[in-house]
Amino acid sequence: MSLWRAPRPWIAASLALVMLVGCSEDPPDTNEVLASACTEASDILAEAPAPTDDGAREDFVAAAGEATEVVDEAIAGLGDQVDEQALQDMSWQLANFPRGTGEGEALRVAHVANAAILRIDRFAEALGVSECGAAAWRPAEWRSLADRLADDVDESTFRQRLDALCAETFPNPDMLAEGTPFLPALIGESEGAEDVNIALLQRLNSLNNRPADAGQFLRNFSDGLPEIAPSEDLADQHTALVAAFLGVEAVIPRVVPRNPSPEFRNRVDAVFEELERAWTDLDITC
Repeated sequence: MSLWRAPRPWIAASLALVMLVGCSEDPPDTNEVLASACTEASDILAEAPAPTDDGAREDFVAAAGEATEVVDEAIAGLGDQVDEQALQDMSWQLANFPRGTGEGEALRVAHVANAAILRIDRFAEALGVSECGAAAWRPAEWRSLADRLADDVDESTFRQRLDALCAETFPNPDMLAEGTPFLPALIGESEGAEDVNIALLQRLNSLNNRPADAGQFLRNFSDGLPEIAPSEDLADQHTALVAAFLGVEAVIPRVVPRNPSPEFRNRVDAVFEELERAWTDLDITC
């Protein structure tokens, strides 16, 4: 069992934040709070050893868990003072950063972490807080961990595995093979469907107490995708697709509202557009 423990300076920072809110009429500056928390998180992760063996990997993943908690707790401390969507999205991704250390889940953790860092970096850019960007989370170490754990595969093998997962999970594979774009094929309609995103939303709710086919696909394909090792030349596209599925998970609730608000529709349109773009970039056809 590893004896490494990350330093926890964020405890003092959290107390300072509480005192700041309690002793001042002015709310704390969001960017200053985030920048401070992300700097401390980066320091914690920097102390962790490179994940070059099983013991070091456990330490590295544990440090990442502590680091993400630092920032997520800082965001929670801001409370109702902040309503920026990018901040809420960052909080969700930090809370859902992969934390597993078991032997069988290590490759999945590395791939999901790469995708999570990609999303966190986007939110940091939107918020204008560079301290929370990708560099804080040691992306090169996560990528090298994935490379170390995975078989060395060529593009042909990678695509065969992707297509096999697609064939197992996609509800209308023949439509994809015929050239129908991803989202229309997912709902089983032609390219001329009037509002594909609304139709897909409707199909994500359960039917007769059974999971809808589209919802099952989103869950099952996204569950299997991080366990597939990409070829070196398609690693970025693989990460982008994992990130796109994370976006769908973050935005779409288990029970889809019957009359979605315009704000919800805008978020849904954005995540479905990202998912279709990432899917198309990998040219998955089943």
